[in-house]
Amino acid sequence: MAEGGDEFGMDNRGLDHDIDHDDDDDEQEVDTTRPFQPGTASTPYHEGEQIPMQTFRHEQSGLPETSFDEQIPLLGDFTHHDKPAMLERAKNFIKAKFPRVDFAKLGPIGFSKKSGHEATMVSFGAKGGETEIFKKDNSGFLKKFTDSKKGALGARAEDIIAEDRETVREKQQRLKEAERQLKEAEKINADKENAAQEVQNLRNRLERNQARMDQLGSNVENESELRELQQKRKNYRADLENAKKEVSALEKQAKNAGKESAQVDKIRAELAVKESERNTLEERLNDTRALDELKEQEAGCSAKTRKIRLLSRMKTPHPLIKKPRKVE
Repeated sequence: MAEGGDEFGMDNRGLDHDIDHDDDDDEQEVDTTRPFQPGTASTPYHEGEQIPMQTFRHEQSGLPETSFDEQIPLLGDFTHHDKPAMLERAKNFIKAKFPRVDFAKLGPIGFSKKSGHEATMVSFGAKGGETEIFKKDNSGFLKKFTDSKKGALGARAEDIIAEDRETVREKQQRLKEAERQLKEAEKINADKENAAQEVQNLRNRLERNQARMDQLGSNVENESELRELQQKRKNYRADLENAKKEVSALEKQAKNAGKESAQVDKIRAELAVKESERNTLEERLNDTRALDELKEQEAGCSAKTRKIRLLSRMKTPHPLIKKPRKVE
């Protein structure tokens, strides 16, 4: 056996280079699913150094462990071209969670100027102070950020959606009542038209009745028919007055039909806008939730894969490591 364990490659520099010192070397991937991941590149398949290399650099450089975060690459791992896209993603994520956010009041958002935290997303105060925005695992906002920026952030999406649902429900009730009144007004309009037509019919009957009476004259032989025509004329005149009164009453009621129709159109438009706003907020919020769940699933799968590979390495000897010879 060679001295110093050369047979097993313990001092072999090439072998030492090939042996996997970090079980996560092949497992780290750029996260393309989360709505915002401060530490990843803006492009889905970033070809820069993978996160495990940071640990390697740290080991070689001897820097303290606080000089990097395993979830966030060092500033050198992404270029200045990535920063605008990352900031835009951060703003979109904030907007999804706080739809009424006032970015002017919130203040500038950028990367920390503190040494060792250059990859940390922060909100800058009026005097240059920094408030870190996201948790280290990027699972959400830090309480310090949401508490200190409460006025600028406004209501949470969940609260706004709840308010919008109640508003939609109230408008639906108003619309239902307005449609009922419109239907009633339309019926009144139809009744008014029928009553007006009846008035015209009665006038026509009176004219024909009077023409027949004039035709008969005062001839005694036609006295019986004349009396009958006179009675009809009396009845027609009474019916005509009643029909006129009905038309007048219906006209007063029918004057509101136009207003009811306009009110229905207005409520329908308001309801459509509010439903659209609510649906948009729900979709944005559900997207962030779905991505969070997907990320958790991926994290679970990644951990399982790393475990399987580790066990596989333990069972399978390295190809460059020689097996010890049996002593005969």
